[in-house]
Amino acid sequence: MKKTMAVITLSFLAFACSDETQVIKQSINNIKDEMVSMQSEMAEMKISIEDVDRKTEANKGSINANSNALAEIRSELSFLGSEVTLLKDKQKAPAPAAAGMTEISEPGAQGEGNLIIIEDAFADKSSLYSYAYELYKNGKYPESQAKFNEFLAKYPADELSDNAVYWLGEIQYALKDYEGAIKLFHKLVTDYPDGNKVSDGLLKMAYSYGNIGKRAESVVTLKKIVNEHPGTRAYNLAKKKLASMGE
Repeated sequence: MKKTMAVITLSFLAFACSDETQVIKQSINNIKDEMVSMQSEMAEMKISIEDVDRKTEANKGSINANSNALAEIRSELSFLGSEVTLLKDKQKAPAPAAAGMTEISEPGAQGEGNLIIIEDAFADKSSLYSYAYELYKNGKYPESQAKFNEFLAKYPADELSDNAVYWLGEIQYALKDYEGAIKLFHKLVTDYPDGNKVSDGLLKMAYSYGNIGKRAESVVTLKKIVNEHPGTRAYNLAKKKLASMGE
């Protein structure tokens, strides 16, 4: 009888232990399943976060590009505004017509907006400079060139002389005479190192070098702008040009 009871007791304990083992195994399996599920969710969250980061970076790039474009437009407007202000300050009143002055209209020109070329000396230097600049803006390059050269011959040390040399360089650049443009921009930088057109002159000099295949000279000139003329319109454009050249 005692032996029988012992066998029954041992069997019961073995059964009970077996049940506990199954419960423990099931709990472990449940925990493993939960961990796998959590790892999967974390992986999905990581992918979502990385996607958000990529989109954020893309938006930053777009914002920066737009900001740079707006900055360049503002810089251009400021540059043109400064030129107009300078002309207004210098030209207080139109020069009176001199005796014997003749007006030559463009062939076939009848309506408004046609440029009239006045073939005579001007009464004051501001009017001469302004007229030369107006000719340039209207694409009358030979006539503008003649008037700017006349201005320089009469007023070589005037505070507008460096501007006149700069626009002569721009005329050569517009005519695709890049060698001639380089000579004039070099004259600007050498003769008027403190002038307000130096950084712009260097920029167009760099562009001119690039247009005739002198990459090394172009890079050197662009780096000179970046190093010596921070905060200018030319500085921003020079940095962009260097970046596009891989420098």
